[in-house]
Amino acid sequence: MSTLWRLRGSWILQVTTIVLVCFGNAFSQVSYRVTDLGINKSKDNFNMVMGLNNRGWTENMDGVLTPPITSTSTTIVSGRAVLNIHGINIDLRTLGGKNSWTNYGGINDRGEAVGLSETSVPDPDGEDFCGFGTKRTCLPFLWRDGHMMALPTLGGNNGQASAINNRGQIVGISETTVPDSGCPASKPGKIISPVFWEKGEVRSLPTLAGDPDGFVQGINNRGQAVGSSGTCANIATHAVWWDNDVAVHPRAMTAQPSLPLFGRTTESLSSLLCRKILPPLPPASTTAAKWWEAPSTPWAGPMASFRRTV
Repeated sequence: MSTLWRLRGSWILQVTTIVLVCFGNAFSQVSYRVTDLGINKSKDNFNMVMGLNNRGWTENMDGVLTPPITSTSTTIVSGRAVLNIHGINIDLRTLGGKNSWTNYGGINDRGEAVGLSETSVPDPDGEDFCGFGTKRTCLPFLWRDGHMMALPTLGGNNGQASAINNRGQIVGISETTVPDSGCPASKPGKIISPVFWEKGEVRSLPTLAGDPDGFVQGINNRGQAVGSSGTCANIATHAVWWDNDVAVHPRAMTAQPSLPLFGRTTESLSSLLCRKILPPLPPASTTAAKWWEAPSTPWAGPMASFRRTV
């Protein structure tokens, strides 16, 4: 299984758990306006909104999956990162290969987008980091003003940019040149480091003690980041919060009530995340990327704070 699919598996489990908890406590809404954002190419059978900025622009992943597309065992045949601006789909293209992809939170209010893209160069170690089955090197990218540019790695062959904030700070992962002793002999790999990009330069973020590998999932406008650290077998062993290049486990934050998290004092991690998730959405009958807009009636309770942030 590719590194990227290992990461995706952990995201699905974590996000599903959070969503189920949050939706059980969320209040019902009267109605929603649903907009179908269309597809990038006529042959695409899968597309999903992965990011939304305050201008209403979305970053989507559009592509072709092997049926059944709802199965966790499906494989990606092809894909592209796509920017949708008020109903117009813009293919962000690639860094020389056939495919590109995106992650949650990969667009900021300036319309800058990040993700991962294949190149035309075969991976020297035969890895399939991007997950498209081509075994091409996979690089993190920044898309700005109609141009996709590669972001530097820590010397390894592959990497991925996960999220970008309004200050242009980017987080993600990079392969290193150090062999990962936790990987099975049948599928050797290099240590994957959580990374932080700023002004075109990359630096490694620390992991929790005993965890050689790490992954950064999101970043806020204060430069605080969240993700996980673990091993080759399970990179999502421990939840991690980074601030000023210091890695903290949420359990340690509970013991420090004065520790700020995204501008607030420490609270239950699930409570924090619940306040960042929309109320239940109407069931979708297709896999088309869609955008929901809540009614104009005032929001009450904890969801009011959410609305002010988006």
